[in-house]
Amino acid sequence: MSDETAVGIDIGNGAWVVVELTAMRSEHRYELTGTCVPFDSIIESMRPECIVAIDAPVGLLDDARASPSKKGRSGDRGVDKGARKWCPSKSSVFPPPTQEQLVSAIAEHERARMGLTREESKRRLANVSPGGISRQVLELVPAIEAARKLKEAFPWRVFEGHPEVAFSAPSAGVLPLTKMSLTGALARAAVLSNHIDVDVASWAMQQECLSEVGADNWLDALAMAVVALDWARGRRHVLKTEDGRVHTWSGEESGIMALPWTALKEPPPRIGMQMAFTLAKSAGLRFVAKRTTRRADHGND
Repeated sequence: MSDETAVGIDIGNGAWVVVELTAMRSEHRYELTGTCVPFDSIIESMRPECIVAIDAPVGLLDDARASPSKKGRSGDRGVDKGARKWCPSKSSVFPPPTQEQLVSAIAEHERARMGLTREESKRRLANVSPGGISRQVLELVPAIEAARKLKEAFPWRVFEGHPEVAFSAPSAGVLPLTKMSLTGALARAAVLSNHIDVDVASWAMQQECLSEVGADNWLDALAMAVVALDWARGRRHVLKTEDGRVHTWSGEESGIMALPWTALKEPPPRIGMQMAFTLAKSAGLRFVAKRTTRRADHGND
C-alpha cells in the first residue's frame, strides 16, 4: 500500500501556512509537515498530485450576479451564507470581493506599493471600485489572488474550505468558544486528534515555536488538510446552498466549500460548554500522557 498525502492551507502572518498530512499506511500512522510559503510562491511549492483544501475564497461572483449593498456591491455567495450556520459567529465567514472588486483592489495594492511617502503607501478602501469590501478583505487581497491562481493551475485538485466548518462537521456541533481562547483551541485540537490519532495540541505548539506563526493558524491549516485527505479518499461532501445543507460533490469547480466526512445533513447545533470542556480536557490529557511516556522511555535508557 502506498502512502497518501493531502495538503491544507491557511493564512497566517502575511503568508500561507501549509500542512502536509500523510497517511503512512504500512505503519498505520499519520505524519505532519508544516511550512510557511509566500503568497506568490504557492504554485511552485505544491505537489501536483495532492488534493488541496484552502481557507480562501475561490470562484468569486461576477458583478452582474452580486447583490447591491449600502456601499456598492456584495460578493457574498450562497455558500458563504450556508457556511455561517456551521460557525460560532457570523463574522467567521466574511463576504469575499466580487471579481471587479478584486481587480480594483489589486490595482490599489500596486499603487500603494509604488508610493514614495508614508501617506502615498497607505491602501485606501475609497480607491476600490465598486465599493463594498471591508478593510479585512482589502488586506487579504494578495492571498485571494494567489488562491485564484492556484485554483486556476490545479482546478480539480484545489478546493475551498473553511476551518470552523471543518471543526464542526466531525464533532457534530459548533464549538461555543473561539479558537483564541485556551479551551477553544484545545477543543479544536481534540477534534482533529480524534480524526487522525495524533497529539495535535503538542504539534501545534511546536509549530508555533518554530515558525512564530500562531498555533491557531496551524490548527486551521491542519483542519484543511484533514478535509483534503477525506477528499483524496473519495469522501467528498460540500456546502453550496444558503440553507447550509450537506451535499455530495457533483463536480462543481467553485461556489462550494469542501467538508471532511460527516454523517450530518444539516447545520449542527451549538455544543454545550461542558462538552467543549470535555474535548479540551482530552487534548490536555493526551499532551500530558505523551510527555509522561517520553520521560519513562528516557528513564529506561
